[in-house]
Amino acid sequence: MTRQTTRSMPLARYAAMTLALLPVAVLEAQPPETVEANEIIVTGERDGEKTIHDFIDTVTIETSDQMATFRADVCPAGFGLPAAYNDIVISRIREVAKQADIPVAAPDCDPNLVVIIADDGREFFDAFRKDRPTLFHALELSEIRDVRKSEGPVRAWQIVELRGSDGRKPRRIGFISIPGDPPRHVVNGHELTGVLPSRILKSTRRDLAISFVVFDLAATEGLTLTQIADHAAMRALARTKGASLAAPTILALFEEGGYRADGLTTWDAAYLKSLYATSNTVSASQQQSNMARLIGEQLKGPASAD
Repeated sequence: MTRQTTRSMPLARYAAMTLALLPVAVLEAQPPETVEANEIIVTGERDGEKTIHDFIDTVTIETSDQMATFRADVCPAGFGLPAAYNDIVISRIREVAKQADIPVAAPDCDPNLVVIIADDGREFFDAFRKDRPTLFHALELSEIRDVRKSEGPVRAWQIVELRGSDGRKPRRIGFISIPGDPPRHVVNGHELTGVLPSRILKSTRRDLAISFVVFDLAATEGLTLTQIADHAAMRALARTKGASLAAPTILALFEEGGYRADGLTTWDAAYLKSLYATSNTVSASQQQSNMARLIGEQLKGPASAD
């Protein structure tokens, strides 16, 4: 996805936008939970190389043959629950990010990871898009349709920025010149100069600029705040999707017949840590191979029970 986000307003204003659109939703099933510092309860099991590759392939959404990650410090915000519950969800996401060695911003930061509990996720998405269309200019129409038509109770989408491998923003262009031919119009064209070619490293990378995760209120009934926060973390800190497969994962929480984890599993924690420990300036296939090796190393250790 070779696009830039629209930066017409500070990220701090997303909170105000969201609250203005969001129907009040209250989770009554669970009282606030205590989240201890530096504690993540995980479950998991040892498995073979093929299972690891299958896990990565199944849960990962690729972005133009490169995997997108946050390079800016992660700043989560939550809406739709009572304030005390929102604080617990956000505290948990911060802890998950820290355990995966993902930089986390100070508490008074501009949100770039937003978790929302809405009466109806599809209606919220439509209202949000209508009210703030510039936030969706960086998404392809097919991506918007996929989010809107999603049949599950959770909708997640990300704004992804194209950057040079050194972090520079490329220059947007509308035409390209080919020797002997007239200039040709291009959609979402970018130009990056001064990058040395390499057989291994790509000249660009994909950065997560903003992540949104929206839960249907009815689907959260009976869930703990930890389950909500950990599922949101896996959907927002990486471009992943709900999946039901052999390996235990919080991503299967809403899948029919899926593994119903009490929180982040050993597989989930290993996925996030390996994603951010490897470089996304290579192809997605190469990065996933590197991730598989690191996940295998982490799964060799003892797995704690939830």
